[in-house]
Amino acid sequence: MRSGSGIKGIYTFDFVRMRLGSEIKGIYTSDFVQMRLGSGIKGIYTSDFVQMRLGSGIKGIYTSDIVQVRLGSGIKGIYTFDSHCYTTTKGRARI
Repeated sequence: MRSGSGIKGIYTFDFVRMRLGSEIKGIYTSDFVQMRLGSGIKGIYTSDFVQMRLGSGIKGIYTSDIVQVRLGSGIKGIYTFDSHCYTTTKGRARI
């Protein structure tokens, strides 16, 4: 999705297209990624990710599936066939 020296942002429309549907209503991942500028995303830990969204409808994001595609200098893809992302949140993903 994004290449270059650093990850600048993952936009919601790209994120949703990989899920073959419109389950995700509004996770603004550009803000989420900005927290990790410089070193890139090393991992998204399920416990931290879900704790910020208690009550929002996210049931679980499996870290192993998401992190495996972040090996290297850029994001090659996000494989969501094993991930379970269900949300109706209309805010921003904050850590």
